[in-house]
Amino acid sequence: MGGRFSFAGDHADRLLGARPAIVHVRDTSNPARVLRFAREQRAMELKSRPPGGALLAEHLAHIMLLLVLRLWLASDGDRRSGWLGALSDPPLAKAFGALHAEPARRWRLVEFADIAGMSRTSFAVRFREAVGQPPLDDRIGWRMRLAADRLRRTQDSVATLAVAVGYELEATFSTIFRRAMGCAPGKYRRTPLRA
Repeated sequence: MGGRFSFAGDHADRLLGARPAIVHVRDTSNPARVLRFAREQRAMELKSRPPGGALLAEHLAHIMLLLVLRLWLASDGDRRSGWLGALSDPPLAKAFGALHAEPARRWRLVEFADIAGMSRTSFAVRFREAVGQPPLDDRIGWRMRLAADRLRRTQDSVATLAVAVGYELEATFSTIFRRAMGCAPGKYRRTPLRA
């Protein structure tokens, strides 16, 4: 059985760009048993085509992908980089979770460090080593990715999007968006997605 996943958006590589080409799943692990079940059930759904079978097969494929990514994150293999690097580091993952839960909040570095249970300096160094940029720069990048996604999916005004991602002034948001995304929000909205 083979398959592939495609991800919408211009920034899917931010999350998945550092993934390995192959992840070896040991036959004795519990996740391996779940993967085996999902693979066999998916094959049955696709072969016999019962009502709802295509939808179930699609969801089983998603489950398989997430399980393999979790196994890879938990493995003792090569160091991860980017967002996967942060997600594979439990203290950093806590701070990442907080940022993603409240992207519009006026986060300060010390708050991220407290959530991670680290000193401010230790957190900043560890984050930069894992992700490749300082935490507050990554926070801005995450906000701009959220805004970019909403520009493409909704008809919300730029002012509404600015507030939703933590900027009181539309002009400030537009300047930062232009710097991060390479064009103004309105132009970004009108530009078709890359294939």
